[in-house]
Amino acid sequence: MGTITVKEMCEVMAHIDRKAKMMDGIYDSKKEDEVYKDLYKQTLRESGSYSLDTIEPKYLYAIHDAIDCYTLPACIRKRDRNDEDNSTDGNNKREAYIKDKNGDCLTLIYDKDTKEVYAI
Repeated sequence: MGTITVKEMCEVMAHIDRKAKMMDGIYDSKKEDEVYKDLYKQTLRESGSYSLDTIEPKYLYAIHDAIDCYTLPACIRKRDRNDEDNSTDGNNKREAYIKDKNGDCLTLIYDKDTKEVYAI
């Protein structure tokens, strides 16, 4: 059982780069970095690998297909919307996002006035 070649690794990374640059609504470099990381992690999930140099060639089609079908995760989209909302009003709420290993997101909201934490 072999692994993909260096050329194939470069092709996967170039594909990730093209897809990340095509994502609409990502203008902040921090959010752009999140998209790149998420795409990279999705690539590894598709192959069951922990790094590019351990990917088996039989997973290349699934990897490229996953990159092609990638959409912006709800937690990144929501974070982007909330940043816009929070920048315009002076509310006393702070939000934190927790993403588990499956990519599911949990939102925690801290209300400074009541000192309560809500999970969404």
